[in-house]
Amino acid sequence: MRKRHLVKAHLAIATVAILLIPGAAEADATHFDLICRGKSSFGSLSKLLDPRTTSEFTAHYRVDLAGKKWCMGDCISTSDLAEVSERLIVFHRHEDKDGDEFAFVNRESGHYTYRLRSWLLDMVTLNDGSCTPAPFSGMPTRKF
Repeated sequence: MRKRHLVKAHLAIATVAILLIPGAAEADATHFDLICRGKSSFGSLSKLLDPRTTSEFTAHYRVDLAGKKWCMGDCISTSDLAEVSERLIVFHRHEDKDGDEFAFVNRESGHYTYRLRSWLLDMVTLNDGSCTPAPFSGMPTRKF
């Protein structure tokens, strides 16, 4: 019994010591998961507000602000963050003659937006919701 108490005491001391290491507190601010939930709409632009084209969505992001990387879901591979500011995290942004795609979260409000729009097909996917932070679940390890 005494041995168990000693182990718990050592763990508590180690935890406090880690928190006192410079940069340890910042690690949580730069490495985190985001769980985003909301409404997803799909269809032509004129039908986006039709309730039959709307469903619920959940997106799980892993974010490394220090390395400017992110991944999604099972995190098979990482991508570079398009932009990071005090106000926004832009996961990706692409636009060309065929359409556009972007995803971002407002760091102040937690509001999340994803849009994929195809001019050729007259199709739009719009995810609108909010994100909450979660403990960082890591990035994939590099093979080489």
